[in-house]
Amino acid sequence: MINSLHAEDLDTADFEHAVQRTFGITIENTELEHLTTVGDLYAVVLRKLRWPRTPVCLTAAAFYRVRRAFVETFGLRRDQVHPSGRVCDLVGQPTRSAWMRYGQALGTGVPDLRRPRWVHATLLLAGVASFAVVVGRLSMLDVGPALAMLAGGLAVAVVYAVGYRLTKRLAHCVPVETAGEMAQSHLQCHFAHVADAVGAVSEKAVWDVYAAIVAREFGTRREEITPETRFCSKGAS
Repeated sequence: MINSLHAEDLDTADFEHAVQRTFGITIENTELEHLTTVGDLYAVVLRKLRWPRTPVCLTAAAFYRVRRAFVETFGLRRDQVHPSGRVCDLVGQPTRSAWMRYGQALGTGVPDLRRPRWVHATLLLAGVASFAVVVGRLSMLDVGPALAMLAGGLAVAVVYAVGYRLTKRLAHCVPVETAGEMAQSHLQCHFAHVADAVGAVSEKAVWDVYAAIVAREFGTRREEITPETRFCSKGAS
């Protein structure tokens, strides 16, 4: 288990914003001043929630919403959609318009479709080629190696950024593997939306989503987060 999490101030601000947005709450800066552990902030989140606590399973509720949206958007039968079912087997490679209709049926935003691997490989090769060309040309002009490398790196960034923008229409790969993972993603991104529909939350569901946010924002594994894990700024012991 991780004993402490280290982050720059900007990372911490992004994390706090993600917690507030996900749970539909507002946390004042004064309430954060003396928090030292993951569990301390979790207690604040629990206190701020507007829904009663019951043993309700929000993961199941999120899955039912995802299943209903799949049925409405892609013309599937309910029995075709189960948590372990592969999304690509259910919907294939959906168009962007179909994916947007799915989000509308779900009533929330949905994660972006991903570009195929060959697109990323092509952009990578184009970046490497641009780096080699720029560095080679500048070397012929007797430009210093440091400046040539800097210009090559800038060329890579520009090529990748432009290429990524131009290939947006090629994105048709679903971002998760199974319908169950889709439900988990929906709950983690739109917890307040699901809780409003159910009218209640369980403390386990709150912790699971909260810990997932901590792991995502601090770049660690969900299983390594405990209530005793401490928040530390870089350079702190």
